[in-house]
Amino acid sequence: MKTPCSILAIFDPTGVDQPAVEKAAILATKFGSRLEIFACDVGAEAANSALINEDVNRARSQLKAECQSRLETLAKEHRGRGLDVSTDWAAANLLHEGLIRKIASYNPDLVVKETHHHSIIKRTIITNTDWHLLRDCSVPVLLVKAKPWSPQMRILACVDPGHHADVAATFDHEILAWSTSLRTALGGQLHVLHSYIPEVLATAAVSAGTPAVGGELMQEMIDTEQTARASAILSMVNPYGMEQANVHVQLGSPTDSIPAAAHELHMDLVVMGTISRTALKRILIGSTAERVLDRLACDVLAVKPLDFAADLPF
Repeated sequence: MKTPCSILAIFDPTGVDQPAVEKAAILATKFGSRLEIFACDVGAEAANSALINEDVNRARSQLKAECQSRLETLAKEHRGRGLDVSTDWAAANLLHEGLIRKIASYNPDLVVKETHHHSIIKRTIITNTDWHLLRDCSVPVLLVKAKPWSPQMRILACVDPGHHADVAATFDHEILAWSTSLRTALGGQLHVLHSYIPEVLATAAVSAGTPAVGGELMQEMIDTEQTARASAILSMVNPYGMEQANVHVQLGSPTDSIPAAAHELHMDLVVMGTISRTALKRILIGSTAERVLDRLACDVLAVKPLDFAADLPF
């Protein structure tokens, strides 16, 4: 059972509505968590320089005061509902740097941030805050969209018992623990998805020049692997009281299968893993969570392995 004692909600100074704060407040209410609402003023560090025009600094000071006033208004509203709420404001030249610094100092159990659709150009060329949080934040990150949650939450936990050697064997249980805790706190349904490329097809794709496996034998190998994977998934989820009808084992790439399943099953939230990589691999490869984020109409909770922080490049 995962019970976040502290939740950090990222306030968007440019937005009127604050879905990250609202959803973080819902979770704080359900879990009895402390809630901190944090705003980061991008560029304010540079504005404090003596080289910047005094009028610019004055305008920055006014924006800071307005932002802090909005933060306190939100905090009072949620305190009136019985929540333990605090606020904080900081300046940074880059948003992700300010957020990572805040997360490191506050050490929350969960970070909640609003996310917007990113164009293909931005997603593949321009480094942005969401990608940095997925890659470099040491605690789970809930990226939310403006769409409200259903009264009966529908949660999809994405697991992969065939993880590479750099991921601890307990990673899937972290994903399932967060998923079941959210289902228990919020109500609704929990589904589990495991999607994969059959080993015989993956081997054939990379083994150019080797004799092809006959169609009948290939299908038999695919069926055998499907049975074995389904058995492994059912054994994994058994301690979590899952209904067998809500366990889905599908052939296909996770990049395609996860958005398709989330759409077909009308999911409010997808829970999946983000693994730490070396700096070069993070740039070139990214993670499944990053590749599917823009294809999901629902929210995403990116869970980290227990040893994630030890692999971070700082």
